[in-house]
This record gives sequence, structure tokens and C-alpha cells, in this order.
Amino acid sequence: MPAAIPPQPLEPTEEALLEAGLALIREKGVRKMTVEEAVRRVGVGKRTLYRLYPTKEAFALARITHGKAAMWRAIDGLARERGGLGRGEVAALLGRFSFDGGESVLGEVSPEDMAWLAGKLPGRSVLDPATDEAVFAAIASRLRGMREGVDPHVAANMMKVMALAWENRARLHADALAENLALMREQLLDYLFGRG
Repeated sequence: MPAAIPPQPLEPTEEALLEAGLALIREKGVRKMTVEEAVRRVGVGKRTLYRLYPTKEAFALARITHGKAAMWRAIDGLARERGGLGRGEVAALLGRFSFDGGESVLGEVSPEDMAWLAGKLPGRSVLDPATDEAVFAAIASRLRGMREGVDPHVAANMMKVMALAWENRARLHADALAENLALMREQLLDYLFGRG
């Protein structure tokens, strides 16, 4: 697992808090979720949460990072099970963890909440390029049937463009965004594996 991704397993209480955090992000958004509600749902005191995360914002960011770790574990598990990732597996994973309706927690975070978190946690970002680069490098090492001449920076940039499009979705045509993201996923697959 890339060093930037937290290892599993977490303690059951921490796992439960992060799951409660995801539910609250989905229900209320990052800014409106409360630590009080998260600990109430899990049945622990605030001190337990604050022992793990110094602030609400750090808790929210940990929830997002935990989602990336879950994505990594799914990718790694599938690669081990299948002996590598071909075009079909990568396509399924891109769909599963897409911003627009997949399992990606980033799909649940509004652009306003992303900006708010960035302001509250200077030097840390919801979209962490170093972590994303490490994850992409680890994924690339598990690809089978990848065409020759693939530049990892080009592929990583393609993934970042998808993330940036989602992060800035308020500036884009909402009715076309899902199709735009689907086309970008296909372009990435074509770049990695050749035309399908």
C-alpha cells in the first residue's frame, strides 16, 4: 500500500466514527455535520473523537482519506485476485469509485465544503496530489496489457483533470457533467490500454 494511504485495520471505534462521519457528510455536508452527532451515533464521548482527531475539520479530512484507503484496498484486492488489472477491471473500478454516483466520498463533498476545509487546514488538501500520485503509481504497477509508451504523468494528470472537474462542478454545465466524466474515463482507458 502506498505510504500516504493509512493501513487497515483501524480500531473498531475509529472505524465506526469514520462511518458515522460519512453518513453525516452525506446527510448534512462537511460544515453542518457536528462532532456531537458523530459521537452520539457511535455511543462514545467527544474526548474519544478528539483523542483521534484534534478538530472537526481533521475528522472530516480523515473520513475522506479513509475513503481513498478503501478504494486502494479494493484495487489491491482485485489485482491480487485476478493476477493484475486489465481494461475491464480498471473500467469497473473507475465506475465504482467515480465522483458522480460511485463510492467515492469526494462525490459527497461540495465545492464550498472543499474550499472551507482548505481554509481550515492550511497546507492540507481534500485533493492531495502526492497521495493521488502514490495511488496511481501503485495501480499502474498492477496493470496488465498496458500499451507501451504510457507516461505515468500524463495518466495521473488525466485522473487529476477528472478530480478538478468535479471539484469545480459549480462552474460547469451540471446536465453534461456525468457524460463528461464518462468520456474522460474512456479516454484514460484508451490511453492506458489502446482503443477498446
